[in-house]
Amino acid sequence: MTLLGTENLSVSLGKQSVLKDVTFKADTPQLIGLLGPNGAGKTTLIRSLAGQQTILSGSAILGGQDLEKLTAKERAKSLAYLPQQRNVHWPLSVSEVVMLGRHPHRSGFAGPGAQDIEAVQKALVQMEVTGFADRPFKTLSGGEQARVLMARALAQDTPILLADEPMAGLDPAHQISLMQHFRLIVQAGQTVLLSIHEISLAARWCDRLLVLQDGVLKEDGLPEQVLSEETLSSVFQVGAYLASVANRPLIVPLEPPEEPRI
Repeated sequence: MTLLGTENLSVSLGKQSVLKDVTFKADTPQLIGLLGPNGAGKTTLIRSLAGQQTILSGSAILGGQDLEKLTAKERAKSLAYLPQQRNVHWPLSVSEVVMLGRHPHRSGFAGPGAQDIEAVQKALVQMEVTGFADRPFKTLSGGEQARVLMARALAQDTPILLADEPMAGLDPAHQISLMQHFRLIVQAGQTVLLSIHEISLAARWCDRLLVLQDGVLKEDGLPEQVLSEETLSSVFQVGAYLASVANRPLIVPLEPPEEPRI
């Protein structure tokens, strides 16, 4: 069964074609990194998989079913979505923001139960934000807010997690910590798809990489196969130092292969 995927997915925004016949399938729990330069279509692909974007043609697949045939509640129980935008428009505390992730698991206007409270506490610990659980969300720094919203997605406790640039605003230690948490939840049976600009982190932690360029899926495979010198040069316009540490690829982006034009 396809846990997450697309079949000839095409999306247009206005008259502009953004995604063109994108097809990929994940049949087992994986940590999948979505790479590509700015404007490649990464956010549009994630929004399409989350049911937040109108699909022109083709389909998105979630748990073996066509995403468009699922109700909003069915999607919310199967898929957690962390968008790039980190706005919370209500005056909520950190713990209240994280508790929002439990909404799909509660009926009507029922208050949080023991399982909800346990899931929230676990997510707060995972993201190292228990120290300011009672603080207003809007008083936090950008990096702290990012970790709280990641905790909200983790508290939702779904088989699939989509995260659009979750590393943005995080310091190096918390970037690595987040990738470690992604690996742990994948080992526990979840599938994670994240868009990421940090090529070195994607290479070392992801099971699989998808590379978009101009709305086309150019590469799909293991990090050591996908991140070749040719791909790094043609897609990302960078050179790179390529090595291996502890049987995992180590990639350090370097200066562009050609001198910049002035």
